[in-house]
Amino acid sequence: ANPKGVMLTHTNFLKNLEGCISAFNFTEKDILLGILPLFHTYALTTNLILPVCMGATVVYHMRFSGPKVLEAIENHKITSLFAIPSMYRVLLRTAKTSNYNLSSLKLCTSGGEPLPGDVLESCNKTFSVPLTEGYGLTEATAIVSVNLPDKFKYGSIGPPLNNLEIEIADDNGYFQPKNKEGEIWVRGPNVMKVYFKLPEETKKTITSEGWLKTGDYGKLDEEGLLWITGRKKELIIISGENVSPNEIEHVSSGYQKVFEVADLGVPDKVRGEVPKAFIALRENMTCSENEMKEYCEKYLPHYKVPMYFEF
Repeated sequence: ANPKGVMLTHTNFLKNLEGCISAFNFTEKDILLGILPLFHTYALTTNLILPVCMGATVVYHMRFSGPKVLEAIENHKITSLFAIPSMYRVLLRTAKTSNYNLSSLKLCTSGGEPLPGDVLESCNKTFSVPLTEGYGLTEATAIVSVNLPDKFKYGSIGPPLNNLEIEIADDNGYFQPKNKEGEIWVRGPNVMKVYFKLPEETKKTITSEGWLKTGDYGKLDEEGLLWITGRKKELIIISGENVSPNEIEHVSSGYQKVFEVADLGVPDKVRGEVPKAFIALRENMTCSENEMKEYCEKYLPHYKVPMYFEF
């Protein structure tokens, strides 16, 4: 499919910025490290518009390199780092074989893709500051919610920014009670204007009351924290049951031999779809299908255990 052009206004960016400044307690004394590509709204907001509007400092790197990032944190006394999970995985590997001073860091935030539990745990053991996870999408001008050190719950992606609303809706558009899963809807001054020259797509995505249908599945807990359970389009339908690949990946990535994993549904004559796992092992490791299957069976119901593995 062709990419959709998301039309964002200056007000969209400035309002999203207000929410971020409030959540992260940024000041002009902060020093950020720019390692994300600026054509992405996550980077554009956090690594360019935020420091420029705050009068803070940002140190840019053309190419991502584990040693160079850790060296920059030490040399420039970086206080804030925004990155994606795969970058943190590389930084962890580098940190284990080096001895850089990272004590200046006050904030490490992950976004752009789901954060595997093993990366979160390893970062919290390795770095002097907890790794927090955020959630957002281009249509909502980058950031919707973020887990913060003072309001943190393992596995959640934190409370929404203070200038927007979140509801969980079922397939008929009815809002769900706490802890009930459904599609995440967002409303606020951060929601895009329209999809460029796609009025029908815009109408399907933004309701008449201004709610943005994100296409992501999740739930709100009793404290108002948001939990992501998967992508609406990526759900694996097993014998009529909706299964999120995230849940299977979260379990698989916890195995000591696994470096990275991705799961998706493949056709099955009996059950409609079954899960298949694509696994990258850690260096010099070998692993069999049976070994992975036995590990997954300890933590997942039988029908969610991948039927196929590709290493």
